[in-house]
Amino acid sequence: MYVEKQKSMKLIINEKGFTTVELLITLFVAVIFLTSGYQLYSLTIKDGGEARAQSRANNIAYDYLQRYKSTATSSCSPQEPLTNSPIIISDLSDVTVTVAITCPYGSSTSFSAKGGNISTVNGYTIHTFTTNDSFYAEKDGSVEALVIGGGGAGGTNNTTNTRTASGGGGAGGLIYNSSNTVSSGQSISVIVGAGGLTSEAKGQDSSFGTITATGGGRGANIAYSAQTGGSGGGGSYYYPTAGLGTTGQGYNGGGGTIQHFGGSGGGGANESGYSSVNDNGTAGGGGLYYGNLFGNTVGQNGYFAGGGGGGGREAFTAGNGGIGGGGNGSLTNGNNGVNGTGGGGGGSGPYSSIGGAGGSGIVIIRYKTAIPSISKISVTIKYNNPQESVSNATYVTAQ
Repeated sequence: MYVEKQKSMKLIINEKGFTTVELLITLFVAVIFLTSGYQLYSLTIKDGGEARAQSRANNIAYDYLQRYKSTATSSCSPQEPLTNSPIIISDLSDVTVTVAITCPYGSSTSFSAKGGNISTVNGYTIHTFTTNDSFYAEKDGSVEALVIGGGGAGGTNNTTNTRTASGGGGAGGLIYNSSNTVSSGQSISVIVGAGGLTSEAKGQDSSFGTITATGGGRGANIAYSAQTGGSGGGGSYYYPTAGLGTTGQGYNGGGGTIQHFGGSGGGGANESGYSSVNDNGTAGGGGLYYGNLFGNTVGQNGYFAGGGGGGGREAFTAGNGGIGGGGNGSLTNGNNGVNGTGGGGGGSGPYSSIGGAGGSGIVIIRYKTAIPSISKISVTIKYNNPQESVSNATYVTAQ
């Protein structure tokens, strides 16, 4: 009985404890786990140290860039002020700096030209012509062109007895061409048309090379019918038929009626003049907006080629000029169109009143502004052994 009890106890001990093999396997796994954890910890510490080292080196490189960028001015000379020069950065060994200046690093082949009043708007070079001149291309390229003829004069009533008002002058024709190929050394003639100065006067044509914008038609009066033009002049009592606009350049004037004495508005680049149906003058047709291309300092806040307003009979109202430089009509003398817009002149009222003169035309050319040549400053910091390179910065300056 005693022996059997001992055997039973031995079996219980073996079931709850580890065998020798099991203990060795457990110890082996523990060693692997501890080794892997140490390696991961070491790698994390190493990566963090390298990041801090590179950050310090980058800061020093930026300091050198600021120190030497004043030497990369216009007409600078290629140079290397520092070549692997030893410097001290805390916690880094074998540190050197190299500063190299290259002039020019790059250059522009963009188009350039001369002529007119030159300005820049939103990355474009603008040549504005308000008088006759030439556009001289210095390189091959392509340009945009806005060409506007002179506005027609408003109608004049040249007798003391007439009670009729006159039509407004039509705007000068407007042509916008987004692509005109020009060659290096080419000189292109620029003609800027004057506005019509008398009641018989149509506006003069404007041109850029072979692109021609027709002058605006005069407004009708007691003796003359409304004229065709870039945009047509407005009709009146004795000559109610509207002047016609030129396709692709402008619109017709408004038609008058033989029952009423009000003058009709001249046509604009964006719409026809308004027709008078009573003794009131009517508005000139509106012009077009190009301020997004050429800026709002040209034209009438960027608008061009508005028709002149029609004149009105006494005790009634006159028509406003169309946006884009159209002169207002009047119960007496008509108002002039705005110069540099091609706006039509305003029609006159009755009794020897005088119509407004048309506004002069304009020619505007634009192209992408040339990118300047640049100088490049390279700052290189090397450190540790084997050495590592960081930071290659550039500073841009016009040549």
